[in-house]
Amino acid sequence: MRRRRSGVSQEALRSQDLAARLGGDELLVVLQGVQDLDNAVAIAEKIREAAQAPVATVAGELQISLSIGVTLAQPSESSDALIARADAGMYEAKRVGRNCVIPIPADGPTAGIAPAPNPVADLANPTRP
Repeated sequence: MRRRRSGVSQEALRSQDLAARLGGDELLVVLQGVQDLDNAVAIAEKIREAAQAPVATVAGELQISLSIGVTLAQPSESSDALIARADAGMYEAKRVGRNCVIPIPADGPTAGIAPAPNPVADLANPTRP
């Protein structure tokens, strides 16, 4: 049986990667040492493909699909801006039919998208609105 971490197959992640549930059905995966957007997309595709493996439950097999937005962090960029860009890719993936990976370059679209909550920053600064 496949072991899953935050809904992401461990086989699809490297030991230095981090997967965390942000809330609801949203996951955040931090990939360290990624060289470029194409490399990040390739890893995201592996995660998406691994998630499609059926999961046995008492109610029967469960099929999972992932809509993934991929972007790269920029120097001095806030985590809110980074997550907003990744969210833009995720929402585009859902818009075009789900179960795909959409890369968003650093200068990609985030206009009109509210930044996703950042639970790590919220814990570090409890007075943050």
